Amino acid sequence: MRGMFATKAEAEKRAAELNCKGAFQMESLWIPSANERALHDVLQKAP
Repeated sequence: MRGMFATKAEAEKRAAELNCKGAFQMESLWIPSANERALHDVLQKAP
């Protein structure tokens, strides 16, 4: 699924690209950003 990664390291790398920090796990996949709310905030600001 787009925006979800197999490893925490991959998600943290994408978080850095999005100018946010951290990664959180949802089931067996990792998502960039500290939490879902922070991710949505970053994505809404993206061009």
